[in-house]
Parts: sequence; C-alpha cells; structure tokens
Amino acid sequence: MDTEKIRTAEQGPEAVVREHPAGSRLPRHSVEEIGDLFRRTYFRYFEHSMLGSVSRTRFTAVREGRIVGYAAFETHGRYAYIMNMAVDPGHRDYGVALALEQARMRAVRRAGLLCYGTCLCETAASQGLKSLLGMRPANLRYGWYHDMVKQGKHSSVLTVTEADPVPEAVLEPAVIKHPALGVTRYLVDTASTLGTLPDLTETGYLDVLVGPDLAERLHNDDRFRYAGLDVPLPRQSWHHCFQLRNAACRAAVAEEPVLLPRWRDSRGQFREVREFLSRNRTAVVPAPEREEIDT
Repeated sequence: MDTEKIRTAEQGPEAVVREHPAGSRLPRHSVEEIGDLFRRTYFRYFEHSMLGSVSRTRFTAVREGRIVGYAAFETHGRYAYIMNMAVDPGHRDYGVALALEQARMRAVRRAGLLCYGTCLCETAASQGLKSLLGMRPANLRYGWYHDMVKQGKHSSVLTVTEADPVPEAVLEPAVIKHPALGVTRYLVDTASTLGTLPDLTETGYLDVLVGPDLAERLHNDDRFRYAGLDVPLPRQSWHHCFQLRNAACRAAVAEEPVLLPRWRDSRGQFREVREFLSRNRTAVVPAPEREEIDT
C-alpha cells in the first residue's frame, strides 16, 4: 500500500499518508478524528455521514498518531470522483495536501480511471494542485454551496477533469435534487420539455443540462448563463450546463470567486474550456462574461 512521508515542520516528526481501499473499515476513533478535522476546516460540511464510507478509497495523513489530512475518491464507471479533501489548519503549507493528492492520483492510475472533481473558489490552492497533476477546468458553477465555508456565504465551484469532454445528447431526462445543498438540476432531452420547466424562481442553485441540439436555444435565453460542460455522475455523458441567473447566482458572483490566473484569458474567459468546446463543431462557444469571471 502506497505511503508518502512529508515534512510538516522544519524540525520534527514527519507525516505519513496511508491508503484505505474501498471495502476496508476505518477504526471508530479515526472516523471521529476525520469528522473533527472537517468541523475545524468548514463552517458546515454536508457529507459528515459519508467520510468513513467503505464505498470510497480514502487517504489519511497521520503525524504523531493524529490525522492531520484526509482525501477520498469514489468510482463511477470510468471516472474517479475525487472528494473530501481537508488539511488541518496547523499543518498547511508543508506539503500535506500535495502528498494526499499524489497518493490519490496513484490509486486512480492503478484503477485505470479518469479524475473528475470540484474545487471551492475561496482560494486557488486546490486548483493549483489539480493543475499540477494534469487536470483542467470544465465548468464554473456560481453558488453551488451555501454556508459550507462561511455562514451566509454562497461558494462557487470550479469543476476539473482529466477527460476531454465532448457534449452528447441527454438520453434519459431527469430532475436531480440535493436537498441538503439546495441544488436542483434538470437533464432535458427535448425543446418541448424546456418549455414546460416549472417556474424558475428557485432561491438555491439551479441548472439545466442539455445536448448540443438545445444548447443554442439556452445560450440565447437571458435567464441563463453558460457554465461549461458537466457529467452528472454516475452517468457517463457530458452535457452543456446552463445556470439559472437567480438570487443565489448573483450573490455568488458578487463574492468574486478566486480562479487560477492561467485558466483565464485576457477577456476573463476560461481559455481551456473554450478550446475543449471549439473541438466539437456542434458545441456552443460562450460569449464573453467578463463581469462574472474576472477576479
């Protein structure tokens, strides 16, 4: 099992990263330590009950018998959904997060999977690590989380992946709700369905995922902003993602999410996202939205 030692201070014991494969159980005290770690890191974390889940491959950074860092991934088809990253505030800037990311990436490689994950846009630290490991941006969703980092704050997320996304038609329409997050997602397959969407006044995050044939229609609808491409796991197909410009979206835009500079061009757009889209003739390349992207 892979381990990696990292120095957490100029002098003193090193931390060791340990891998806990899916199917293995963590000791009760370890699960409690991990829960405490996330309570110290976030204002309100939405997945406490899943931190010790045996369905996930988990990684712990341990120093002097204490867990100071944690990360995990969950397998969905050909994707490794990377999630649940936290490092104790007193052990940051010493390589713990990078060692966790590298250990997680090695496990993903052994399994022959492609990484998919999100980075909170409070800082660019997580984005920088993902970039170092070869991941690129696929979408930016304003206000996906509420109250997670700070009470009353709408936090935006940048989705990153190793895949080369190509948008496909929605074959199975659905409504996906995440009540704890206040998130609603519509997977829409026909123009007639677009016309029958319920009153779009949700106070939380709301988006519509469509195929190339419907993208132009939504691109010209002022109620929506183009967010990029997304794959609603556990499904395996990428679709165009359009976010409703409601109060949650506007509040998150006002928070000025932080983006890694190399992922923005001079007009404030995502250079690499536009390159992904331009490879597909049926893709819609978004118009500039400088006021929403610049930070």
